[in-house]
Order: sequence, then structure tokens, then C-alpha cells
Amino acid sequence: MPARWGRGLKNRAFSLAVIALALGGLSYVLTTGTSPPTAAESKPSFPTANVAVGSLRITGAYIPQPASASVAAAYFTITNFGTADALVSASSDVTQEVGLHQSVTSGTVGTMIDVSSLTVPARGLVRLSPGGSHLMLMNPTPLVSGGFVEMRLTFRQAGAVSIRVPVVPLTAVSGVS
Repeated sequence: MPARWGRGLKNRAFSLAVIALALGGLSYVLTTGTSPPTAAESKPSFPTANVAVGSLRITGAYIPQPASASVAAAYFTITNFGTADALVSASSDVTQEVGLHQSVTSGTVGTMIDVSSLTVPARGLVRLSPGGSHLMLMNPTPLVSGGFVEMRLTFRQAGAVSIRVPVVPLTAVSGVS
């Protein structure tokens, strides 16, 4: 076989491998509605909690140890493998009031607004993260790194699910989004 044919086969094999990887990524996007997570998103350097209810998967749940005793925030990702749903309420064993909040910026001013629900699109996801959507725990009992908060999340379609969310050191999550 001439040498140029060997190179052609190697180039075709490489091209087919690139196409296979691209199709795999496209398949993930079409299935989940988002791009595949990076290694950093997949494996945080601190403990998190995961749970499933119906077609929803709640992953990466954590609460940074609050700097203030009056509020704390819970963050996680909700991945939906089915039809559209919405997080409509949350409760906790450490406070009487858990709010669904959205951080918004207008010009240079940032503020938080209460929202009645957080929509989880069909075959999509919602990330609750610093600077975005989050659960706000108002006046919680003191939260200590290494402890846990029992939370109950209620979805319009999937129903309710309980999750034991770890409290992690604030320094462990700096720069996490």
C-alpha cells in the first residue's frame, strides 16, 4: 500500500474520532439542554449532596457557612430529564422561612428579588449559584461547617423530596459558580 494511503486512513480515523466526540457532545446537549459539565463542575473540592425525584436530579447541593448569622444560601443544580417542572417551595429544619431568590443587576446595582417559583425547562437544567438563583434561609439557627441542614424541596410536577445539605467552609467555595 502506498505511504500516502496510510496517511489518508489515519486522517480519516482521526476525523471519524472527532465527529464521534462532537456527536456525543451534541447528544448530551440535546438530552440535557446544556453543555457537558467541566471537571471542576463535576467534582467540587468540598462535600455536596445529591437526590432524585421523578425525572429531576438535584446535584451538588451545599450551603456555605454564612458570614452573617441572619441569612444563609443554598446552592445546587436541578437537571430535568422529562417535561417542564418548577421548584415552588422549600423548607428547612434550621429556619421558619426559606425563600426562592433571583439575583439581578441593573447597571451597576445588584439586588435580590423574591420569586414564586424557579422553572426547570423540559430536558434542561437550572443552576442555583452565587450571583444567580438560590434558596435564602432567613434567620437560621447557627450553621457550622461540617454540619448538615435538612431541606425539603417541592416541585409542581415531581412533588416533594428531602435532601441533607452539607454546610461547607466559606473559603472552600470561593470562586465557585
